Amino acid sequence: MLYAVIPVRAGSKRLPRKNIIDFCGKSLTARCIETARAANIFAKIFVSTDDNELADEAKKYGAEVPFIRPAELATDIATSLDVLLHALETVVNKQRLPAPSAVCLLQVTSPFLSVKHLIEAKNKFETENFNSLSSMRKVDQYVEWQYELANEKGKASPVDRAGLTKPSTLIPKRYIENGAIYFTKYDYLTKQKSMYDFDNHGAYIMSDLESLDVDTPQDFELAKAIESNFAISKK
Repeated sequence: MLYAVIPVRAGSKRLPRKNIIDFCGKSLTARCIETARAANIFAKIFVSTDDNELADEAKKYGAEVPFIRPAELATDIATSLDVLLHALETVVNKQRLPAPSAVCLLQVTSPFLSVKHLIEAKNKFETENFNSLSSMRKVDQYVEWQYELANEKGKASPVDRAGLTKPSTLIPKRYIENGAIYFTKYDYLTKQKSMYDFDNHGAYIMSDLESLDVDTPQDFELAKAIESNFAISKK
């Protein structure tokens, strides 16, 4: 049995109210909930929020909001782990819902997350028996080709002198999390107090376009343009 937890807080300094404002006809929160429901892989979909308007939005689109998140877990320094553990502590230990086998944290700021992504990521997580898994995209900005600036005058030193002249074909492929999907087994999460088992962690790869993360007004406008002009599929 899988639970989904979707954290949405009111505060957002660079793009105020980004989780509730209109994005091509629906809020980012609504899009994420609809995608999670359509995937039909979650026994429960919970939204963790500190805001009554966001709570109403979540309920409108079919998510459960069994609590209002405490203010101390809605700050800039509160971590996703803190929010996830609080949600599970509340619904399992306090409200006595059955403990799931695993939990999936979803970020509403990934507007191009699709049903296909969720099903494929879940299948990989379960088939490979990972303790944790996160969605990622390929990194093309090679560390081997990077420089550090020693001072404001622009004096530059390569990070890796030997790697600076390497052709890209000889540089290892690397990936970075895109912030969309995080699966963790419930027992591991609650016992280890971590979303990551780096000895048994899986990667689900998404494209650069699918990995777009909305954090600034520029991200928001770019995502809207992509949605309008390219009709990104949510299936």
